[in-house]
Amino acid sequence: MSRRSVFRSNRPALVAAVGFFAPGAVGGGCAAAAATAARAKYLTVEKDPAGDAPRPSVDIIETIARYKDDGSILFVVTLAGPVDPVGSDAGVIAALGTTCRKTVGLGIGLLSEPDVVEFSAVSVKNKKISPSRRGRGAITNNVFTFLVKHPSIAGWKPGCYAISLADPTTAEDEAPVLYDQTGEVKLAPRK
Repeated sequence: MSRRSVFRSNRPALVAAVGFFAPGAVGGGCAAAAATAARAKYLTVEKDPAGDAPRPSVDIIETIARYKDDGSILFVVTLAGPVDPVGSDAGVIAALGTTCRKTVGLGIGLLSEPDVVEFSAVSVKNKKISPSRRGRGAITNNVFTFLVKHPSIAGWKPGCYAISLADPTTAEDEAPVLYDQTGEVKLAPRK
């Protein structure tokens, strides 16, 4: 399997991501899009301890998460050192939830191929993962950016996110080898 196809079938990676985002949780509810006069926006910037990963190029030191109720999501992950995709690749897994216990959306990508990112919505009602949507990703020095718009999560109110970096050769396993993870971060509405 080539690196480009590491996440070709993202269901195992998504299931694994749910496991370390919200242990014991199967998924969260997706709300239908609601027409609103003013667009809601959620934004959080969170620091993460430096030095808790095997090397700086996979050590998360800051994350930014932004959600707009049209279903657009932006994740920015700053690492302690420049990304070395050839020598130390990592799978990026971003989980978004209505609360820290209920996952509603999951994004995946590779540091070696930042333009190949995908995001899927998770429904607790029928316990299904929606078809993934391709997004845009980019790396500048030590910053990985992930942007996607998914209509299945338009109009809902997120409350939490988590970002993890995993060994790309194990990212589809039920117990992937994690380099670093943020834990649960509250996503706050902006006024």
